[in-house]
Amino acid sequence: MHDRAETLAATGAVVVGYDEHPVSLRALDWAADEAVRSARPLVVVHATGGLGTVGSTWLELTDPATEPTLIELERHGQAVLARAVAHVGLRHPSLRISPQVAMGEPAPELLRQTASAHLVVVGSRGHGVSRSIPSGQVGTWLARRTAGPVVVVPDYNPLTVRQGVLVGVPIGEDVATVLDFAFRHASLHDLPLTVVHATKDATSTADIDRPRHLSEALGGLAERFPEVRIRSELVPGRPARTLLRLAERMNLLVVGQHTATGLHELPMGHVRASIVDRAPCPTAVVPTHVPEPA
Repeated sequence: MHDRAETLAATGAVVVGYDEHPVSLRALDWAADEAVRSARPLVVVHATGGLGTVGSTWLELTDPATEPTLIELERHGQAVLARAVAHVGLRHPSLRISPQVAMGEPAPELLRQTASAHLVVVGSRGHGVSRSIPSGQVGTWLARRTAGPVVVVPDYNPLTVRQGVLVGVPIGEDVATVLDFAFRHASLHDLPLTVVHATKDATSTADIDRPRHLSEALGGLAERFPEVRIRSELVPGRPARTLLRLAERMNLLVVGQHTATGLHELPMGHVRASIVDRAPCPTAVVPTHVPEPA
């Protein structure tokens, strides 16, 4: 089972982390829908968290005085994955699914998968990612280090009528891969695309040429994806706050690593959260540079 899942991931599967938390179920559904739409296999990963950690739901259901064995953890993981496969199979009976039990911490395991998977999907909350990574910050942890696209799915209502794909474009940075991902997703799902550049001072000299730069960035992709309906906007305001506000009515928010993990704009008490921790819709984080080490 484990070797098979790794083979699928290497061929460009959609990989999703799953632990039976309600938000994890949202992520599973999103990943399954994406795998079907993109004609790719789905790899469902359940990481046990290892012995003595809080990484597995199973540990919350057992006697805290009893240390689980590796065999018990693997059996529990297999049972969790069997339920996940059955759930997906009801909606997508023909989807190729490979379950994988990983004997370790979820976040590092999912990070490893980003090197070869087409896409890695994770819920924005969980029962516990590791001793050092709070469950509400797994998206940021992965986004900073990922070698490939990561989608963070929040607890949202997927049945709400939404307005397509939103991509944040910081002028002056290399955003080719970010825009390419956004255009491909919009094309695949037949959704309109809104391209936004938020600027704090629209009257500054540096901002005068921004419409031209934005148009140049979109030109080639608009020709490659003529079926995608595009709307580009220069919006006054702080980038993170602007994107979060606009994302409330979107199917997907697409951002680069730097934008996704910028922590200076969103105070949350004594913690400062990134876009992926707070986004009201699924958020795709696309690498634009060499990621941070794990």
